[in-house]
Amino acid sequence: ISGKSVNINLLRLDLRKVRLDVVHAMDAAIGTEKTSSIATRHGAFAAINAGFFRLDKSVWAGEAAGILKINGSLLSESEKNRSAIFISNTKLRTNVSFERITIVSSLKIGEKETPISGINRERKLNDSILYTPEFGRTTLTALDGMEVVVKKGVVQAFKNNAGNSTIPRNGYVVSVSG
Repeated sequence: ISGKSVNINLLRLDLRKVRLDVVHAMDAAIGTEKTSSIATRHGAFAAINAGFFRLDKSVWAGEAAGILKINGSLLSESEKNRSAIFISNTKLRTNVSFERITIVSSLKIGEKETPISGINRERKLNDSILYTPEFGRTTLTALDGMEVVVKKGVVQAFKNNAGNSTIPRNGYVVSVSG
């Protein structure tokens, strides 16, 4: 329509002979990076920018807009019933499928159960967010919430009117506001 030419490059792959690996910018749950830089760091033959993510000037830039699970670690929840691509590598071949998935999770301490509304993303009003070590060193949250720090499956701290808690390498933090 604009009169400008469009270049399309195609790469045909035999999934019995190649591996498809999913990686995120900066090898973390948030952050942005050029696709060529990621490919170089991981020694890739070819690479594509295949996801949708938050692109703004905030510290949250690069946050996945849908479900993202890499090497068994869930980095982002499903959102708006978006479809997802599943890639798994076996010794014999790479398997690819497309699905829709919804994650329902909660934190239960004693008899009190709180639904988890998100994973590794910006905490907003009336949110409860799970922060895993893949997110980074701290939660980057404001000081107006409550945070539960869990290490090796044991609650280490309840922090009221707190934020920006350190995320244990062998644990997680649940941050709640509102």
